[in-house]
Amino acid sequence: MALVSPVGSEYTPNNLIEFIKQADFMDLYQQNLAATDTLIVAKK
Repeated sequence: MALVSPVGSEYTPNNLIEFIKQADFMDLYQQNLAATDTLIVAKK
């Protein structure tokens, strides 16, 4: 299963990564899309 989530004003990349880790997702990586936008991808 793959999870792809944009990071918005509700979550910082670090907050979202910690939340995803608590849900037992692994192989996390983040991709910068623009100056303030980040995409988080994880696999389970």
